[in-house]
Amino acid sequence: MMMALFMALQVTSAAGWPHADAALSPPGLSQARPPRRWHVFLDAGHGAPGNVGNFSVLCEAEELHTLALAEQVAARLRETGRFIVTLSRTGAERPDYRERVRAAAASGADVFISLHSDARGEAAYWHPTPGMSCLRNDTDPGMGLLVSDEGPKPRVVQRLKLARAISQAMGDTGFLLYGGFDWLTLYEADAAPGVFIDRRPLRQRVFVLRAPKMPSVIVETHHALDFEENARWKNPATADAFAAALAAGLEAFFKG
Repeated sequence: MMMALFMALQVTSAAGWPHADAALSPPGLSQARPPRRWHVFLDAGHGAPGNVGNFSVLCEAEELHTLALAEQVAARLRETGRFIVTLSRTGAERPDYRERVRAAAASGADVFISLHSDARGEAAYWHPTPGMSCLRNDTDPGMGLLVSDEGPKPRVVQRLKLARAISQAMGDTGFLLYGGFDWLTLYEADAAPGVFIDRRPLRQRVFVLRAPKMPSVIVETHHALDFEENARWKNPATADAFAAALAAGLEAFFKG
């Protein structure tokens, strides 16, 4: 039954993301099984000591979103029979990022995928309930993928190949790919929609993008300050569609 979800997961609508009725229809997986299962190190972003990440339009900590999503995605990937998944953290664990990179190497993972959400643009406070004040900005929704071009050229090539394959699958599924308006001073847009290369000052560049020896990418799943997009990510069907799209993107990368 769960394999059927990956092969034909669809919501019918003509509306565009993140509208509540927007279509999500992930590309299917091939019928042929790979000769071995691919090993994914799946990082629930933030959740390190003193690092909870952003707070959403409803004041929810990013570290909680990424942990719940990573656990759901890991389960869906495993159910395909094509993937081994190692999670960077579970429950109350709070490993720092160097520990995560070491754990990924020790696990023998083929790729390193770090899940995050983003908080963009000029936000203002609003009050979802009496006495609660949260930041809100209902502009620039969408998903973005971040990579590093530091390190040996073959590794950089594989990082870009991975990000582009995932981006293609997410776009084909119906997720909006972010155009990068608020990232222009931090990241350089790649030729592939939704893919960006880290251009922060050298000492501020993202550790989990440049440090892993295997291809690594950050997926900024959505704009957490956008009320409508945040609401879509509260629906478990969105995480299922994301997992199915990620599986298709990973398959395209490994078979490419």
